[in-house]
Amino acid sequence: MNLYIDTNIYLTFYHLTNDDLDELKKLAILIEDEQINLILPEQTRNEFVRNRDKTIFDALTSLKEQKISSRFPQISKGYDEYILLQEAYKNFEKQKNKIISKIENDAKDFNLNADILTKRIFNSANKVEISSNLIEKSKTRYDLGNPPGKGKSYGDALNWESLLESVEYGEDLHLISDDGDFASLMDKKELNLFLKDEWEKKKNSSILFYKTLSEYFKSQFPQIELSDQLEKEILIKSLATSVSFSSAKSKLAKLSKYGEFTNQQLNDIVEIAITNNQLYWISNDFGVGNVLINIIQGNEEKIIPESLIEFNRIYRPEIHIEEQDLPF
Repeated sequence: MNLYIDTNIYLTFYHLTNDDLDELKKLAILIEDEQINLILPEQTRNEFVRNRDKTIFDALTSLKEQKISSRFPQISKGYDEYILLQEAYKNFEKQKNKIISKIENDAKDFNLNADILTKRIFNSANKVEISSNLIEKSKTRYDLGNPPGKGKSYGDALNWESLLESVEYGEDLHLISDDGDFASLMDKKELNLFLKDEWEKKKNSSILFYKTLSEYFKSQFPQIELSDQLEKEILIKSLATSVSFSSAKSKLAKLSKYGEFTNQQLNDIVEIAITNNQLYWISNDFGVGNVLINIIQGNEEKIIPESLIEFNRIYRPEIHIEEQDLPF
């Protein structure tokens, strides 16, 4: 699935937005699992880097301006709650200053949660470098007055021409932008009609338009709720198809970071453990055996009995021997 995300969408995760950072994490996971082909024009990345500092500065300014009045009417004095209100005010200012200081330090080091996720997303994206050919096409587009674009900049035109060049003929594109240059004047929820018509004629495919990342996920991945649940499902799926010891151990190491699994996930893990030779051939390996045992430990009643017996035979022989000694 081809996807383009406009610069303004990435920047919302540094400011006030209804989208949660978990949306970015879901995006990163789906790109890494190759369910999404994220197209990242060099121009989009440059716009992001140029505007990141200003967006963070605006967000911090908004946070600094948040105030709670320290003045209380005389009639409130003498009550126990008055003392609690004064303490709450002092604590509010103290904690606000602390978080501002931490944000400023992490922003300088590109270590904000949004930075970490954006870097992960950009690293996995399909990058489109700026070329002299793309620049010429963008300038021509701008001179003719064709969208997208505003002011004296043809940056949006360069992004659009990058998309036209990089998406295969006949393949659809999903485009997320809150920029009015891409939206229809008649309906802001729809793509500009000129762009829609151009795409369909030149690419012989459809282009689907969204205003937010969460809107895109609700439309295309409605079954996904939390990123952690998604990551577990993908790791379990990839564990089942592991064709090397190192790959299997790597997937297990990531799974070991999660403390809770659904009944279905537990049974899937057990089934993989007893059928994938890249696991049971190294069942005595400390890293493999222990991880699997820790995942199953305390969840035995959720496992299909026959599968649990086979799991114990391979990974917990001492328990398997005890099971054989039971008088049935």
